[in-house]
Amino acid sequence: MTSLPLTFGRALKVWWSYMWRGMLLTIPLMVLVQLPAMFFLFRRFRSTFQPGQPIDPKAAFGGFRYFFALWIVMAVSMVLVHTQALRWALRTRWADFRLIAVDPSESVGGASPISS
Repeated sequence: MTSLPLTFGRALKVWWSYMWRGMLLTIPLMVLVQLPAMFFLFRRFRSTFQPGQPIDPKAAFGGFRYFFALWIVMAVSMVLVHTQALRWALRTRWADFRLIAVDPSESVGGASPISS
């Protein structure tokens, strides 16, 4: 196995491979999680705030816990989706190279092991 230099062109290929896969996997996540959650939240807030009525601060700030819960769900989901996108991108074989994971204690293609 030969170790190749990480050129700007190769780094760009890896980056683009990861980015389009991440974007592709994010779209279904947005549809499955965000749209139903937004319909629920907007329906709840529409019933809380009536036109011409004073805003109750307790009711107004009470809705933020739903946004916080949605943020947690989306943050965890995005980590999982982008981890899968990265795994998918790392299995890709480009025309002139491929990426592999190696044990850091072994030397690769005559290169010295990475010291920590």
